Amino acid sequence: VVSENDLKYIKTFLDQTEITALTKETFDTPKSDTYNFSYQPTLADADKTLSFTIEVMDVLGNIIKQPYSLSIIRSQEADFSAYFDLNLGAQRSTLAGPFFNASTGEVYVTAGSASKSAGIDLVTFYSGSTNSYNITSPTFTNVINNVYTVAAYGEDAMSNWTTRKQTLIKKITLSREEFDLLASANDIQSLYTSSSVSALETSNGLANNNVIVFKTAEDKYGVLYVKSRSGNSNTNYITVDIKVQK
Repeated sequence: VVSENDLKYIKTFLDQTEITALTKETFDTPKSDTYNFSYQPTLADADKTLSFTIEVMDVLGNIIKQPYSLSIIRSQEADFSAYFDLNLGAQRSTLAGPFFNASTGEVYVTAGSASKSAGIDLVTFYSGSTNSYNITSPTFTNVINNVYTVAAYGEDAMSNWTTRKQTLIKKITLSREEFDLLASANDIQSLYTSSSVSALETSNGLANNNVIVFKTAEDKYGVLYVKSRSGNSNTNYITVDIKVQK
């Protein structure tokens, strides 16, 4: 780092949070410095791309920022798939599809969904009566008869699907840290099998930081964490992270 003015500090941020142990405010040469930093990835970092920012300020308050990305790859292949920052749309959303394929991580829009029904494991909709997002099994009667109907979607209505696979769902309590630390397919399966919550075909209302575990028709177990909502209506979407057994 070379500056026309004396340096005041060099800081490193991870996802906009300062790593204070790496902050440097004392310099042998006032106008230049060789700045090195190290970072030890955690288990929660696996399969993610970390966004660092190195920020330099001089004594006059001038700031330069340099972004740096680091992709964390597991040392051995995981026995589950992880999908981050997926958008699942409500029934009228034009920004994201409502149907999720747990085997591939694909999200399908309503147009053409009938031809892809054999690959759909979860369905998303927004309930006006409860003002909340819901994630359901493709076999959930309410979503078939009242949401993705022939009147609204024609040949792609769920009642016209040749296949409607049953996915069983449990809404559980799980922190973000606990979600991040799930490190195996067995961990994910245990969340479902050890839960005393009754398995249903719907999550019922979902809010930010809510979690569901599910079992697909192929007996694959998964866990879904709700990160955020773009808005509260049937034209918006929720953003989720999902881990599913391979």
